[in-house]
Amino acid sequence: MELVTIGYVDLDKKDVTVDTLTRDRRYRFLGGGGINAYLFLRHSESGIPPLDSNDAIVLGSGILSGLGAGPMESAAFSTRFPLTYRFESETIPGGFGAGMRWAGFDHIVLTGKAKRPVFIALRNGGITLESAGALKKTGAAEFLERIGRKEGFQGIRGLAIGPEGENRLHGAKVFTHDGRIFGASGAGSALGAKNVKAVICTGTRDLPVKHPQKLLDLLKEILEQWTVLPDSSRFHEMLPKTSPEIKDTGERKTAAGVPQEMRCLFEKKGMRLPRDVVFESIAHCLGLGFLRAPETESETEVLTVIGNLIRFASGLVFHKTQLVDAAFRVHALNRLIRIRDEQYDSRAAPFSRGVKNPAADGWDKRSLMRLKVFKALGIEDLWPGIREQEKRRDG
Repeated sequence: MELVTIGYVDLDKKDVTVDTLTRDRRYRFLGGGGINAYLFLRHSESGIPPLDSNDAIVLGSGILSGLGAGPMESAAFSTRFPLTYRFESETIPGGFGAGMRWAGFDHIVLTGKAKRPVFIALRNGGITLESAGALKKTGAAEFLERIGRKEGFQGIRGLAIGPEGENRLHGAKVFTHDGRIFGASGAGSALGAKNVKAVICTGTRDLPVKHPQKLLDLLKEILEQWTVLPDSSRFHEMLPKTSPEIKDTGERKTAAGVPQEMRCLFEKKGMRLPRDVVFESIAHCLGLGFLRAPETESETEVLTVIGNLIRFASGLVFHKTQLVDAAFRVHALNRLIRIRDEQYDSRAAPFSRGVKNPAADGWDKRSLMRLKVFKALGIEDLWPGIREQEKRRDG
């Protein structure tokens, strides 16, 4: 697989640069929300509230985006959200991530604020900022339809905001070219705060697949046997209304009759994460939205399937331990950003996804903010910048 291509858009200066990340970063953070968190931590400052023009927004595709995953496909939208007052990576359901990659980009970093409404166009390896003033206050679907006709390109992919986002209503959502909606925490208002009406993608970049037939067969098997959704927003509707009663026979089992050890906590250097959090984190980085394996499958079996997906698609070989390590790194990045923000603003909602007791599970500030932990996670290159921000805050 080629290097990870990043587009940097400075809206203040109307400046666009294109750079790459090495394959090493792909192995460390996979893609999607993983690399998004890494880029956000590197290109954002602490103490900046949501909707501030100095905040960053990162859009990211996954390793499998554009490679035939169909209803499983997703991308990631990462920023500080106004409703939760904290950094999160929202799932962009549908084919926007595929459009990014076909247009020549894996991730886009937006900083600053445009003086007038613009839309950002990704076209075959190039990025342009174009005026959206004539279509200001139009609905998102209408805007994308008009731009699509103007482009004269049937394969346009994009996302856009409506008047709610332009007016920075905190719960404003974002609409995609294929009729999907996401960003209930305020993704629309985050784009509106930067005067960005839309991001569109057109391109015909070739995405070579290492083993096409094996990939299609495996994707078909997953669609038939696993719980697959473009995002997790409707997962609660699929859960049983009641759980069967389990008698205490001495052997610990879940409601599904699965031995407790098959729902184990992964552990690394004193830090622990539940099985489902690890797998969902990996899926989000791959560009697969919400993916849940049958509880009857062991951790080893699930990680083998995920590793095969990556190998059949890209040729990259990830061992099981590398996938788990990547999930821990991504979780640590999200936690570090939120710890940093909580220190500046008490409105930042506490981070507890999958971890009920951060201190006991090794995710509190005291446990994380140590150089040896950064080295163990493989993110030691971020240590100087984070320590510098800590000194400025304390000094």
